[in-house]
Amino acid sequence: MPAVEGTISGSATDFRGQWTIHGSNYVFDGVTDQVLGKWESQATLEYINAVHLIGAFDLDDLDFPSHIGPRDFSLTFRDERGGIWSAG
Repeated sequence: MPAVEGTISGSATDFRGQWTIHGSNYVFDGVTDQVLGKWESQATLEYINAVHLIGAFDLDDLDFPSHIGPRDFSLTFRDERGGIWSAG
């Protein structure tokens, strides 16, 4: 599975991840159900095909618990087609 380095940051309940794949910028905006302080981190995005990164995604907490901690984080998303994407 291809992977690319980028950044992810957030404050309150909002977060934004940004990655560049083959010269194109990909931005993921999201909302958590917990209020967090301001944070920022380097992030590795694992994906199957960059074409499938466009669309709506849900955090998949049932099958892959996500967390944002003081030293690490792991977010797993499920796309409209059932594909799994992860950042951490």
